Amino acid sequence: MWQGWLGRSRRIEHEIGCIIEKREMSVRVQWDVDAVQKLLLSPHKLIGTEPWGSWIRDQGGLECIYARMRTLPLKDLHAQVLEVLLNQPGASVTLYQTQLGLERSAYHSRKKQLLLHLSQFLNTWESKTPTSRSEKPSLPIPMTSLIGRTNEVASVIRLLHEPSIRLLTLVGTGGVGKTRLALQVASELQHEFPDGVHFVALGGLFDATLFPSLLAQHFAIKEATTSIVEALKGYLRTKHLLIVLDNFEQLSDAALLLGEILDAAPALKFLVTSRRRLNLYGEQQYPVPMLPIPDAQIDLRPETLQAYDAIRLFCARAQAVDPHWRLDVANSAAVVAICTRLDGLPLALELAAARIALFPVETIRARLDARFELLTDGAINSPFRQRTLKALLDWSFELLNQQEQAVFMALGVFTNSGSVAAAEAVCATVIESGTSLPTILETLALNNLLMLEVRDDQLRFRMLETIATYAQEQIQNTHIYPELQNRHSRFYLDLAESIEPELTGTQQASWFNRLAMEYLNIRLALTWFIQDNQREAAERVCGALGRFWWVRGFLSEGRTLIKRVWQIPAEIAPHVAAKTLSSAGLLTYGQSNYAEAQLYYEECLRIRRNLGDIQGCSMMLNNLGIIAQMRCDYATARAYFEESLQIDRRSDNPKSIATVLSNLGNIAFEQGDAVNCLAYCEESLTIKRTLNDTWGTGNALINYATMLFYFVPETGSRIKALYDEGFEIMRQLQDAWGMARVFYHYGIMACAEGNSMPAYGYFKQSAELQLSLNDIRGLLNTLDGFWYLFLVLGRLDVAIRTQATVERFRAAYGIPNSPQLVVHHQAIFTQYLPEGLPEYPLSESEEWETLDLFADAVLAEAVRYVGA
Repeated sequence: MWQGWLGRSRRIEHEIGCIIEKREMSVRVQWDVDAVQKLLLSPHKLIGTEPWGSWIRDQGGLECIYARMRTLPLKDLHAQVLEVLLNQPGASVTLYQTQLGLERSAYHSRKKQLLLHLSQFLNTWESKTPTSRSEKPSLPIPMTSLIGRTNEVASVIRLLHEPSIRLLTLVGTGGVGKTRLALQVASELQHEFPDGVHFVALGGLFDATLFPSLLAQHFAIKEATTSIVEALKGYLRTKHLLIVLDNFEQLSDAALLLGEILDAAPALKFLVTSRRRLNLYGEQQYPVPMLPIPDAQIDLRPETLQAYDAIRLFCARAQAVDPHWRLDVANSAAVVAICTRLDGLPLALELAAARIALFPVETIRARLDARFELLTDGAINSPFRQRTLKALLDWSFELLNQQEQAVFMALGVFTNSGSVAAAEAVCATVIESGTSLPTILETLALNNLLMLEVRDDQLRFRMLETIATYAQEQIQNTHIYPELQNRHSRFYLDLAESIEPELTGTQQASWFNRLAMEYLNIRLALTWFIQDNQREAAERVCGALGRFWWVRGFLSEGRTLIKRVWQIPAEIAPHVAAKTLSSAGLLTYGQSNYAEAQLYYEECLRIRRNLGDIQGCSMMLNNLGIIAQMRCDYATARAYFEESLQIDRRSDNPKSIATVLSNLGNIAFEQGDAVNCLAYCEESLTIKRTLNDTWGTGNALINYATMLFYFVPETGSRIKALYDEGFEIMRQLQDAWGMARVFYHYGIMACAEGNSMPAYGYFKQSAELQLSLNDIRGLLNTLDGFWYLFLVLGRLDVAIRTQATVERFRAAYGIPNSPQLVVHHQAIFTQYLPEGLPEYPLSESEEWETLDLFADAVLAEAVRYVGA
């Protein structure tokens, strides 16, 4: 029955969309100021209420709605208010007005105007094809406008519209504008791909073996028991999207993976930028040309010259550094000579235009002529356009004073960006006493060698990939390079270790974002420690990153790097080894490999007992208890939890006490002990609230709501309020696991009330998140939810076959069902089948190669009956 649907996956997706749209077309959502305010500040109040919940889902989820709001043509003063509200939903009025620098009355006035504008937009908002909730809009906003390239943009779009072209490579020399062209094309196509357009920057990655992890991280894909490559192919298999891969030339060994993904995902397309072709079957190349330049006989009147894109780009960038500069009859010949000499290479034109702040255009022309005469004595076998760019970079470099040159080269040890604080630490040995690094960075920015930007109240620098590569080439052969590398790596080791404790603190969401911003440099530091055989330093990085790798879904990458570290022969401090083992256990547990995780946790416990690390022992005992619980060995789990709790009470560690109480509540739940279960969960929630532990409070809210649902179902309004509060916390933390759990429970509650349409929507969102995370246990539970939905819909045969197949997968993965949920299932069966099971072939469960294929089929089957 199920096998026939697999080949029609594209049609089924279209059918799902059409049926949902049909059902929702009859419900018109009228946005007033109050509803818009809830959408911005307390969306959980709308998600569970119709028609708002259906409308939000139809738009692709809150993240897609917010991303689209940011593109609306608002006045600057209204856009500023919108950005503050979206960045910190639910904060105090005092915080908002302080950040905006407004009096309270002025803030309220601007917010009211913003809400009125948004209500008008929303009431006339045509539904765009949404991206999946788990896929965030990911196109970076260019720093400058695109000048020219009209024909190129049209040509690339035309090629991507061709059904037979699924891998299109924009090929060209460095600085020709491949990235900017790709961004423009992606921006114009982002609403043509139902599952979105995604931009993945590869400039900071040089190890091809890490490419699958980077791609998986972009889509928040986590592994359980399958490899990262299989998880990628499984997730992308039914997606209709465009993926832009920028700067692929240094990852040529990873090209074959693109072919594997294209084979597995028939509706997916890649747009790649690279300095050379990928040499894959089916690849379509598009050589990116230089900008058009005037010929020798051109009329030098400015109005004539403005027809040439190279001239227009030079003039625009010149006016960016000197607003009073103008193209006129007196300087037009020199401008034409510069653009011609630079062959219309965009990056070279921008670098040359930056000199307008220092020299008249005639001087720039003369110095360029001298530079190219010198260049003819150099590497004559290199392509002319590469020599053109190198000439400009050499000239830009030589215009710097000695201090500026030293700093520019030192920045070559970073990926291509970093904080000014990191730059100060790395450049300390090359800066003379009394010299200000920020001043030097400003000079480099004025020379177009880097950009300065503020992110999360932190001043940072960023280089274009071509310039970063030039800086790396300049520094790599110097005697100071190893010392700069070591300073860079030590800085980021200290940073990772300083951030780690904050990941469980009261500001954990902002610290996770901070660590994510620094991650490429931290990973670069870890790679250098491995290459330099500095095992202890490498293990310290791994120990500090464990929780980050787990929460943000870098499970395979983390495990791979840890195993590379373990291959270095060296003695290390026991407390460092224990921390790495703890990270390895967490990542392995996250992939449902309970046996291996147990080995790591047991060895970590042994070391910490020897060290007398009481609190570390408590943590490992708790983790071993969770492993036993996952295997339904509740006696062993309880023993571990109780020993951990005794340690925590003696050492007065309330946060750990609350965690263990929650786990004891789970054991009591599985054993049907309602009194102790509710007491443990309520006490855990109280402690987490008192400690202001954000994630812990959200998790405790969801746990407590779940226990109340199964043991005290008559408290429905309280249960819903607890789930809503927990969901809002998880949404703010971007915790996909937490949100998926709440969607699942929303679906169960809707089924209990006989409301099939909302139940389908909640289960669908839960399943999509779990598929993206590769959360096997959670996905199996959600598929059990669909079994409940089929019973509500009266499709007993499908319900029974669904449950039989779920049980087959549980056995294959070694993930038994919760005993309490088995009891709940039996009660549901009795409700819908009071006379017992009909004669269906339960032993003949559907044969599916992978769990995600089975999940797709269940979703397709559900919408057939929900939409009937």
